[in-house]
Amino acid sequence: MNIITLNQLVNWFADFSSRHYFLNDFGFGETYDVGTSRSMGLPYLWLSLNDGSTIGTSNHTVIPTISFNVMVVDKVNIQPNYQDTNGFNSDNAHEILSDTLSTIYDLVGEINSKWGQYGVVLKSDVSVFPVVDETPDKIYGFMATINLTLRYVNCIIPASPITN
Repeated sequence: MNIITLNQLVNWFADFSSRHYFLNDFGFGETYDVGTSRSMGLPYLWLSLNDGSTIGTSNHTVIPTISFNVMVVDKVNIQPNYQDTNGFNSDNAHEILSDTLSTIYDLVGEINSKWGQYGVVLKSDVSVFPVVDETPDKIYGFMATINLTLRYVNCIIPASPITN
């Protein structure tokens, strides 16, 4: 029985990103690090740690939960309004929102169906919300908060004898 590490989880997200037909790139780190060392291929999946990670205990067992923010985004085509409407229909933003949300559905489906065999399960429902960047970058998409509970095997860790 293996203990799944943070590095393994990041690799699984990266592997999902490399296999998904919609995604062209992957990154891990703080969201302010996006594109700081190189340009990201669009659309991309960006993974960051969330403040909601916990280490619970029950019956002398450690129960880790790691909380991630997963951002799936693409660039809006900056073009003239091709319809006589206001809002998302005036460019491709509505298509991006639909595609990025579907990609998050695919990720949650994979976690639910494949990662459980390794003791990694969704702790709770996945919260999603739109990401709308009105800077010149014009990045749109969705952010999801994913809480993963991990199986942990209590190992015998060498330590000095505990005396009473």
